Amino acid sequence: MATTELAVPGVPDPNPPAPGLGKDGDQSSHQTPGSNSSNNSTESTPSARKTKVLLLSWLEDRDRTGAPDMSWTLGTSLKENFGFDPVTFKIPPRNPTSAVLKEIYSCRDSLQNPDDLLIVSYIGHGDLSTRGTLVLFPYR
Repeated sequence: MATTELAVPGVPDPNPPAPGLGKDGDQSSHQTPGSNSSNNSTESTPSARKTKVLLLSWLEDRDRTGAPDMSWTLGTSLKENFGFDPVTFKIPPRNPTSAVLKEIYSCRDSLQNPDDLLIVSYIGHGDLSTRGTLVLFPYR
């Protein structure tokens, strides 16, 4: 069975993002909630300038979980209710880890500002390994 394993707090990235995209040590001017310097309680926190949604599910649905239908339903709902244009990615059975990471990095790299947001949704089975990594698999 093909599986993919992703590190949970951070995945080592062979192509780190450009400065200012939210990694430690960036020089962005993004403020976190409660950190505004004006002490004006009516000032709202910054919102994302651009939001990208990535929907992940396995190419094969061997145990018939309905993941392809759930992915389509979620994508349709996000488009109709929030105006997002989700990217749907089917995880292939061969080399799933590199395929998923390549797609995530591609979506992330298309975002230009520190306030941009990438939402990743995975529909399928998964578990945490003893090493603290997330293991995704197509069926149980």
